[in-house]
Amino acid sequence: MVMRLIILPMILLGSWIYSYSQNYKCFYPTREAFYFYNDFWYNQVSAVRIDSIKIENNDTVYYNYYNFYEIDYECYSPYYTSWLGRKIIITTDGFNLFINHQNDTIYIKTNAKLNESWVCFSRDSEMFIEATVISYDTLSFLNLTDSVKTISFCAKNISDEMINHPVNSLSIIISRSNGMIKTLNFNNFPDIEVKNSFSGYELNEYNLVGLTNPDAGVNNLTWLEINDFNAGDEFHYEYTSSYMEFFNGYSDYEKQKTIKKVISRLDKTDTVCNEMHITKHKFKTVNGNIKEDTIYSYFSKTCFYPDKYFDRLPNEPVIYGDIGYENLMFGSTTKWKVINCLVFNNSHEGYWIRPTCDGCFINYEVYTKGLGLTGYECSGGIDGYGKVDYNLVYYKKGDFTWGNPLIITNIPEEEISTENKIQVFPNPFNHELSITSYKDQLISTFKLYTIPGTLVYQVKNINQYHYVAKTSHLQPGIYFYEVILSDGTVVNGKLLRH
Repeated sequence: MVMRLIILPMILLGSWIYSYSQNYKCFYPTREAFYFYNDFWYNQVSAVRIDSIKIENNDTVYYNYYNFYEIDYECYSPYYTSWLGRKIIITTDGFNLFINHQNDTIYIKTNAKLNESWVCFSRDSEMFIEATVISYDTLSFLNLTDSVKTISFCAKNISDEMINHPVNSLSIIISRSNGMIKTLNFNNFPDIEVKNSFSGYELNEYNLVGLTNPDAGVNNLTWLEINDFNAGDEFHYEYTSSYMEFFNGYSDYEKQKTIKKVISRLDKTDTVCNEMHITKHKFKTVNGNIKEDTIYSYFSKTCFYPDKYFDRLPNEPVIYGDIGYENLMFGSTTKWKVINCLVFNNSHEGYWIRPTCDGCFINYEVYTKGLGLTGYECSGGIDGYGKVDYNLVYYKKGDFTWGNPLIITNIPEEEISTENKIQVFPNPFNHELSITSYKDQLISTFKLYTIPGTLVYQVKNINQYHYVAKTSHLQPGIYFYEVILSDGTVVNGKLLRH
């Protein structure tokens, strides 16, 4: 019995040591991973998606999708490297090799044991960087639990003495089944300062905030998620535009207030359509003289489809012809995305440069999940100076409101008549009728009568802005409809059934 008690702990200890010395993997080619680092740009998200795999000398080579990076002064390329480096080589002896911007190699030993050290980077006759596994642990993240190992770095001179270096304060964490929990932008390792399209980057730690396959945490923000509107949602926008020429004194100014109310929503396979009621107040001056001051409203139907350009991953180049740009994504909860001004014109020798965008020196569009376009700015000019601002100032989604609502008064009477607020279609109809309320009131009851006044169809307590009535059982002929809204308003009309 004593012998068995001694052997069992030894077996468990051996199993534990074996478990943590197995080959961990930094990234998995079948999964997208999302990371952010807390910097000036408010938790900018970077992503990993292995676009291609090659086998070279029994090693496996991963290529992450590339980003725009500066390869010469103010000359950029989308075909040179990514934030993780040019490629990742998975060797048969347990190393994951990262190739940085200068084509140097960083060695990460994924099967290293606790307290094991190795040279992960060297710069001839100058210095080297030692990596050490400093801990094994079990960690919970993204509602997952996995075994992890933490690797720290220490910069040393050729005399094996520790030297001051930013890498000394950094570390990475690798999980057994989910890849890097914390990583570095290895393209800049250990101290390369190189610009991408948006800013100058230094070496930083990046923390995992999402995975796909299966989905966990933050994933890519798509066009349909941006425009996820429901009946009853309301959005208020302010738009201003000003321009002044430098030499002849010409100037113009325009301000618009817009209120959008979502009336209905229709979901199809990969499409979402919304009916909206829109009210605008437009005011414009030229050289100080009023040229327009109008208030009007109208109904609009807009359909949203997947957008292959907007749906690219963060910092993934969007290229058409000789123009290119990137989408930027911010926030650990996938709240918004910016299409930045750094548009690239293809120039000589395959390089790209950074011009102004559409005449703008500053140009951005902010899109927020469930709110659509929430901000736009453009400023600049050649012969004069102009500026355009567009901002969401108020919204209501469900019971939640934000901001200060706009007030537009003196709307023309014909724009607010009851008849213009209810739509029953098609007419003539066949197997179904669509009823839509463009008022602030829900549809409560819908009725159909024959010419003699017989009630042949009735639905109560609908309490929706949009309702579809199934009418295939009705005989061809003329019918009269009655729509009762939640405030008691009654709207009547005549229909023809084929």
